[in-house]
Amino acid sequence: MTTTSRVRLVAALGLALALALSACAGTSLGPRAVVAGHCGAPSPGGQKAFPDGTVRDWVTYGDILVLLTVTDEDEPAPRASRSPGRLELRTDRIVWRRPSLNPGVEVPETITGGWQRGFEVGQACLAVVTYADLGETGVPELIILRTLPVADSVVQAPPPEGDFKAVEVVGRSVEEVGRILDQAEVDPFAKPYLHLDPWQRRKRVMEDNPGPVASPAPGER
Repeated sequence: MTTTSRVRLVAALGLALALALSACAGTSLGPRAVVAGHCGAPSPGGQKAFPDGTVRDWVTYGDILVLLTVTDEDEPAPRASRSPGRLELRTDRIVWRRPSLNPGVEVPETITGGWQRGFEVGQACLAVVTYADLGETGVPELIILRTLPVADSVVQAPPPEGDFKAVEVVGRSVEEVGRILDQAEVDPFAKPYLHLDPWQRRKRVMEDNPGPVASPAPGER
């Protein structure tokens, strides 16, 4: 996988992480990604393959933190406002990599594809990406877990909607965010499974830690 590859990035209206990508040129990457309607917005659709609200989530399931810049956009026509427009993103630099990630894994140099509304040419974003096999293609696919708006190399607060809780990165430089990820601890339930594909890791964590048991409602006891 090389940084000269071009892929299509598709923003889903239904379940997050539901649409596959394909390479426009060169060797097929088989990547998949979902990008939010604007930098910092939560993944659309209400269901996500991975938790993405905290720094711990990012280092547990993310592979790479990358700085992107919007280089071109084409807004959808007013009558087709639900249809995605066209977006191009340039990969500027890798800020952080999971220490155990294969050195040959990279983010494509240019990403193009469908999007919803809210991106602007020249806008910078930090994106937490991972390569995971969600079980449909049999090969790892590119997934964007979270985007964060960046202005003057400083991370901005995202929109208030969603489950964003990583307040420690807001107001920090791009480099500082990379150092925060370097020092962050992964979910202890995931530590035994760091060698697994991220989706397999997530499934094992959910099996080991299904969460609190819901209390019965009145009349159900």
